[in-house]
Amino acid sequence: MCIIVIMKKTSVATLFISVSVFSLLFWKYSFLLSVFFLIIGYLKHKIIPIRKEFLWYVLVSVGATLVEVILVNVAHAWKYVDSYNIFGVPIWMSLFWGVAATTMISLYEGLTEVRKHKD
Repeated sequence: MCIIVIMKKTSVATLFISVSVFSLLFWKYSFLLSVFFLIIGYLKHKIIPIRKEFLWYVLVSVGATLVEVILVNVAHAWKYVDSYNIFGVPIWMSLFWGVAATTMISLYEGLTEVRKHKD
């Protein structure tokens, strides 16, 4: 059982690193990033599923996008140069937040599972 938990943690770490690197390298290509995040979200679901994953994905994607819209348009905290956007926030950003949130939930579940097995 512990080997499965270690494999899950490794998969989550690899997923997190690949999403981060891909975002840094291809931030100018909205369509490419959007497709990438949709594929990664699907693969993450197949490899490391969590309960109510689609609900979490949608809630965090919408919530984080709303916060970004407020910060960009009301607070003028920063500005994105991407032409494919939703009220000033790149389309791929909401998909990124969905993948990031479900990955963090998977990581949390994996770490708490390891802790249960150690006790």
